[in-house]
Amino acid sequence: MTHLDLTKDERAFLVHVASDPHSVKSRLGFYASVMAPLLGFCAYGFVKRDFIAEFIAFAGLFLFMAWRISQEFRRLAVYKSLLCKIAAHEKLARDA
Repeated sequence: MTHLDLTKDERAFLVHVASDPHSVKSRLGFYASVMAPLLGFCAYGFVKRDFIAEFIAFAGLFLFMAWRISQEFRRLAVYKSLLCKIAAHEKLARDA
């Protein structure tokens, strides 16, 4: 079997993903704790026809999603390089 020649960042990412201590419940709890107040505020704004409340809720949701997407973009290069190496490794293993 061939060696993948992983970089330091790729190895660190794999160790982080493999040893992630967060359960699905804790992740759902985190997202619910952020999203529920914003969605509640949006519902309040909708019922009371308060467009400022709706705008604030929308802006909060937008900022939260922008933050999460920015976190993923920081790791995009590592994702791509790691997946390319794994794909090449699998192709070599299949062809052998």
